[in-house]
Parts: sequence; structure tokens; C-alpha cells
Amino acid sequence: MERTEGGRLLIRLSPDGEILADHKLASGKGGQLVQDHTHKRKRSTKLTEWENEIISLFEDEEKIKAFMNQLRERYPRHMGDQLAILWNLLQQEPKMVNQALDRAMELRLTSANDLRDLLYSLIQETPSQKVDTKSSESPYAHIDATTRQVDSYIEILKGGDSQHDAPHDTVTGYLSFIKAGRNR
Repeated sequence: MERTEGGRLLIRLSPDGEILADHKLASGKGGQLVQDHTHKRKRSTKLTEWENEIISLFEDEEKIKAFMNQLRERYPRHMGDQLAILWNLLQQEPKMVNQALDRAMELRLTSANDLRDLLYSLIQETPSQKVDTKSSESPYAHIDATTRQVDSYIEILKGGDSQHDAPHDTVTGYLSFIKAGRNR
């Protein structure tokens, strides 16, 4: 280690060797942490490895490489953040992220945030798979239910007989079934 007159600390493996780190020394009393912000950042080789891993997870390698080139040109200092967004999208929606990439390239969008927003809008546009109950064959499809006037049911609920369409024995049986259930 070597202190310079300019208030810097140079770190080397040997006294005349290559400078490994160059730090500005804090002025004033202790308790201050002087740290080079690049020490916290991922090195470019790690970003390149991560980028290659992300590229391999997409279906169209050429398209994602073109998108990555746009990200690198537009956000060189924030490439790690862009890759983190892409990684999260691949973890959450691996199937639809390829559709979102196709659309992003068509619209000439150039950020991972744009791709994320596009993916979420595609998810909302995609209709959920609903089962068509009319087309599925029910075991009771052959039964035709009897329909009655609403007044008939109102009379039954009041405790009287309906004169409209319900046969007396059916109504009586229904009422005794309900009364038996209440007394349990």
C-alpha cells in the first residue's frame, strides 16, 4: 500500500507492481467509509454469462440477441438492471415472454420495462380457458324439467296449495319433505 500526496491510497501486490486499487482517502476524523462503487457492481464477464444464459431461454435466439444489443446501446450502465427484469419475466411467464418479445420488436421497444409491460398486457388480453357447459354431455341432458308459473311457488311458500299447474300430490310431498328437514 502506498499513500500519495494527493490524498489517495494505492494498493499493489508488490511495491513496483500493477495498481490493483486506487482509493481516495477521507479527510477529517475517522468513521467514514470510502468505497469505490465499482466494487459492488458485477463484472462484465458475469453480466455476459448471465446475458448468455438469458438468451438461451428464449425461443428465437436472433431476435433476443438483437434486443440485447439495443439494451446494451441504450442502457450501458444499467445492463444488469435490464437483465434482472428479463430474468424475472422468464421465471414468471416463460411461455408468453416469447410472444411479448416478438411484439416488442415489431413495435421497436427498447427496454426490459417495455417488454415487461407488454407481457402483462398480453396476459390480460389472453382469454382464460372456460369450459363450455353446453357442449359437454350431461348425464341429465335427456330429462326435461317441468316449468311452472312463479305464483305457484309463492303459494307453496305461503303454505297453501297452488291451483295453477302443480299436481296436489307433488306439492304435498315437497312440503312434507321440507318440514321433515326442519324438524331434524
